Amino acid sequence: MNPGFELFGHFFWALCLTTQAAQYLFASHRLARAHAGQPGRAHAAAIYLRRATIGIAVPWLIMGWGELSGGSAGVWVYFRPQDGNPFVLGWLASMLALALIFTLWVFLANGARKIVELKLSLNGPAQTSERKIRFFAAVGPLWILLWIFLVVWMNVPPPK
Repeated sequence: MNPGFELFGHFFWALCLTTQAAQYLFASHRLARAHAGQPGRAHAAAIYLRRATIGIAVPWLIMGWGELSGGSAGVWVYFRPQDGNPFVLGWLASMLALALIFTLWVFLANGARKIVELKLSLNGPAQTSERKIRFFAAVGPLWILLWIFLVVWMNVPPPK
């Protein structure tokens, strides 16, 4: 196998965490500028950003734990939940749990309004509507379940 491909497969989780850290830094600077002179809003936005960053890191930390402990042999095994690997199942469960938590927050705690008011959108300075946020929050868990069904149905063997 190509050494670069193999390296990518074993450290994909680290790439995801690095990308997430960069997004956190960019977003925190953008939010600080957007809420300059509004310490209450800046503080609230920083708290939500930190919570989201920690939550989003969980699946990648599970994947990294699996890779570093020898429990999984690269990112490609995560496309085979039917094998019953506990790290793969934990990764999928954490992805589904995050989608469900986000959906509950959006619909039960008025999270869509908070995202718009505090400018927490991933679109940067462009605003996302509450309606669009609710749509993606409702579709998120269904998308994860569909993805799980598709990877099990495809039954593609991992590269050797």
